[in-house]
Amino acid sequence: TGNGLYRFGGSTMKDHNAHRGGYGTITLEQAINASSNVGISRTVVNAFGSDPGKFVDKLYKMGLNEKFDLYLPGSAKPWIRHPNDKSSYWSATTLPWMTIGYEVQLAPIYTLAFFNAIANDGKFIEPLFIKSIQKNGQVVKTFTSRVIREHICKPSTLKDVRQTLLGVVENPKYGTGK
Repeated sequence: TGNGLYRFGGSTMKDHNAHRGGYGTITLEQAINASSNVGISRTVVNAFGSDPGKFVDKLYKMGLNEKFDLYLPGSAKPWIRHPNDKSSYWSATTLPWMTIGYEVQLAPIYTLAFFNAIANDGKFIEPLFIKSIQKNGQVVKTFTSRVIREHICKPSTLKDVRQTLLGVVENPKYGTGK
């Protein structure tokens, strides 16, 4: 993470503690615990910078781009741009900014459902707000949850992710969650 500032393309990404000199050299787990945008983005760019489509394909494979049937007015399909999609612009800053939630359109309910999948042994389930519609005490229509993905990742990866996320609230040095 260096001094908490890092240039991607023509833009500088800044960690929340850059004014104090940043975190220096830390592990990826510590970067997640510390909410280090620089650490997370540099890791993803190092792994996928030469083929950013692989990163986006992994997000798609987990189901993060699939529209939920929420039966609520205004709910929209998530939009996660792909470098092969010529209808949207891809730049040197797209991948690093995607890794911290920018340059994508993902409603908070999708993020919540994704974290629920992590807690739910990897099962990614569409949220269910309405169990049934009744008229005069009679059920007119029932709704059931739809499983988007049975497994968003391997069990060993899920175990590592859970441990890392626990550190966000339990790591005394780097944890930023309260």
